This record gives sequence, structure tokens and C-alpha cells, in this order.
Amino acid sequence: MGILEDLTAAVSSLSSRVGELAAEVSELRAKVAPAREIYTLHDLAELPESPSLKSLRNRPELQPNGGIPDGYKGSSKAWLAATVLAWRRELAPRPDAPAATLKKAV
Repeated sequence: MGILEDLTAAVSSLSSRVGELAAEVSELRAKVAPAREIYTLHDLAELPESPSLKSLRNRPELQPNGGIPDGYKGSSKAWLAATVLAWRRELAPRPDAPAATLKKAV
């Protein structure tokens, strides 16, 4: 009976670990993959790497596709998930990129 109890304990610990890993994978997928099919400026501003809503409104060059929407949702600009995913990749810092340096105004 000792072996059976050991196996049962090992299986239960592994199953709890699998549950933890599944939760971690779903968190990572939520961060990487867009959750919506269509994004408006308000939706974009909620993303963690996105500029603020005010910046997005005032500076179209910060918007996906340089401010050119894929369509409209109501009267708001809207972008497809694939466009937003490409835009998020542009915003994400690259590990091999040199650190930004501040230039002094002369």
C-alpha cells in the first residue's frame, strides 16, 4: 500500500502543477493575443503598452496604420485584431535595442 499512496500523492501534485501551468499559459495568451476582433481608440488606450487615450486622439501617427482605420464602429475609428497585434509588436521594446538616451536642449 505504500507504493500506491506514493503514486497517488505524486499524481495529485502533478495535476495541481498542470493546473497552475494552464493558468499561466492562458495569462500569457491574453497578454499576447488580442481579445477582441475590432478595437477602437478607447480599447487601444486600455492596452498596457499603449499611449494614453489623449495622446492617441491628438497624435494619429501613434495609432495603428498611422491613424488610417480599417473601418468604423459607429462613428469611431476601428482596427482589426491583426492590425492591432502588429501595432503592439511595434510598441513592444526589443531586448536587443539600445537604451534611449536623453538629449540636452542647448
